[in-house]
Amino acid sequence: MFAENKTWQELYMQTILEVNATKMPERIAATRQAIFGRLRDLEHDSDHHAERHKMQDALNALSAFETETRTMVDNSYDRPFTIG
Repeated sequence: MFAENKTWQELYMQTILEVNATKMPERIAATRQAIFGRLRDLEHDSDHHAERHKMQDALNALSAFETETRTMVDNSYDRPFTIG
């Protein structure tokens, strides 16, 4: 498992830097789980607007990575990939 006591930011950085498409689904899931956990922590806190915005941006990026990864895995690519 990738999430061993890491912040959502650390997991996000590891996810976006991952070059193995077959590892991406697990990394994306762990990062999303960490983000949603942090959002639960902040549920009753009206502060942290900048962090909330960063988390939303990260979730949007994870969705794009997930789409790209699914395409690569469906096409049997087992090599590093780039987006763009």
